[in-house]
Amino acid sequence: YSKTKKTGKEFNWYEDGNPKSELEYFRKRDEVLFKVNSFWNPEKEQTVINGNGHLKEVNEEVEQSGKIKNGLPDGIWKGKSIETQCIFTENYENGKLISGVSIDSLNIGHHYKIIFQEAAPKSGMQSFYRSISQNMDLPENNICGNMYIYFIINKEGTLIELRVLKGLSTVLNERAIATIISAGKWNPRLIRGIPAQGSYSIPITIVKNNQ
Repeated sequence: YSKTKKTGKEFNWYEDGNPKSELEYFRKRDEVLFKVNSFWNPEKEQTVINGNGHLKEVNEEVEQSGKIKNGLPDGIWKGKSIETQCIFTENYENGKLISGVSIDSLNIGHHYKIIFQEAAPKSGMQSFYRSISQNMDLPENNICGNMYIYFIINKEGTLIELRVLKGLSTVLNERAIATIISAGKWNPRLIRGIPAQGSYSIPITIVKNNQ
């Protein structure tokens, strides 16, 4: 690891002890990516050799398969997302996703260029925090410090199950939750263009009122 991010080669094995993959992590701008140098399927067949071949991956999140060229996805990949129960087709060029189409359980198509897109306030995070600062009614006891509020954003973008991870007082806790709710819906998390439920936690800093 370097600065909490993986770097260099990683070796993986199946539960029966047979080799599964040799990956190599590298940094591109601010993003950590990896190449597939070698891959073996559960039948012990090596399907990727020296960064070239075909890979079929099955895990708790996705089932997908496609061509590996120079260690990176290339060409058409097809698969199924376990969480969103969709099937998808993606087009890659030198490891970069060019376009993707997913078909959900209602047979509706979703076009995307980003596989995972995190939930975000509709007007942006900066505007969201500005709304919290302007609309949160503070008590006059000059309590200050940091609060952390947790919530879930459902598929419709509604904030639910709000709770205080770290609070300052009962009054402040209640007012922080009420203010966050009043700020409105978020854009939900997207997995291959399909809305999915996700969780979030935000810090709120309370400073003394010197007026």
